[in-house]
Amino acid sequence: MQKTRSQIAALGVKVSSYSLNVADKDAFHQYAADVYKEFGQVNIVLNNAGVAHGADLESTTYNDFEWLMGINFWGMVYGSKAFLPYLKKSGEGVIVNISSIMGFIAPGGSGAYNCSKFAIRGFSETLRMELDIEDCGVSCISVHPGFIKTNIFQSSRMDETLLSDHDLTKTDVANLVSRLAPTTPEKAASIIVKGIKKNKMRILVGPDAVMVDCMVRYFPQLWRKAAVLGWRKYGDRFIGSAAK
Repeated sequence: MQKTRSQIAALGVKVSSYSLNVADKDAFHQYAADVYKEFGQVNIVLNNAGVAHGADLESTTYNDFEWLMGINFWGMVYGSKAFLPYLKKSGEGVIVNISSIMGFIAPGGSGAYNCSKFAIRGFSETLRMELDIEDCGVSCISVHPGFIKTNIFQSSRMDETLLSDHDLTKTDVANLVSRLAPTTPEKAASIIVKGIKKNKMRILVGPDAVMVDCMVRYFPQLWRKAAVLGWRKYGDRFIGSAAK
């Protein structure tokens, strides 16, 4: 956070930073009020906080589900609703909610995460339509990144049985995703900024996101069958070789 704050300050603009538990509704509303009080105007809100969880749905505990949804989904809801009145006061603004390619497809082993990202997409597209009808100068965008070279998997929760079945550690999975991810955070940020300027309804980030979007649009049944058959035949071999 301090590094980011220093980079922004170097541009010659006013910057403040806060530590916030996004799963705390009251704290988020107080944060929004504090930001508005300090700056006097809000134009862009980007709800980016997210965590991951690896397990099949049957073995995902209720506690893990609540932990993930509290951050990924409720954090986005609180951020959107807490800042919306201030955006409307400004008369021009946008809420940017980070979903995922997992808001288009739902592969096994990440069910709770998939649910949160589908929910973000649904919330964002509903809010965008309501704001368009109201014509208040505020919009809402959902962002769908593919795999990005970040540390999200280092702080994820994963089913130990699932890991041991493939003779992997959480670090192995994080390294695997980092190697396969085609997009850097800097490139992702550039794509998102361009999409905000164009007020796109959805922003696809990365070539894998574009590919997934095309698959879902044009081959909604075929890609699922191919994915299941491919995973049954080559899944263990792929994970084992890619993790080394």
